[in-house]
Amino acid sequence: MLADEFNVDQSTIVRHLKKLGKVRKLRHVVESIASKGWDLLPHPPYSPTEAPTDYHVNRSLKNWQTNKIYNDLDDLIDDVKAWIASKDRLFFARGIDRLPSKWQSVIDVGGEYAPE
Repeated sequence: MLADEFNVDQSTIVRHLKKLGKVRKLRHVVESIASKGWDLLPHPPYSPTEAPTDYHVNRSLKNWQTNKIYNDLDDLIDDVKAWIASKDRLFFARGIDRLPSKWQSVIDVGGEYAPE
């Protein structure tokens, strides 16, 4: 069990998983999307047609975590929070601004996987 691997109580795992499942919409992100005239569409938390490691945010986070070892879940969460704090708004805005070209590349290949 995951709780045994992290040496925590099962309720701790459940609590963290529930937090991860909540959708949070940061005001400046929603405003940026609205200012571009885009609609905010609902999406599944996982899509088999999209490789999560190709997302702008995930690639940077993956690089941040290279060669790091976490003793427990709280260490991992603290490190992700530190990574977020290390980024400025322009980093996230660039990722949002690149979405139309990424979407277009998926459309161009008929919905198949479209690497950069």
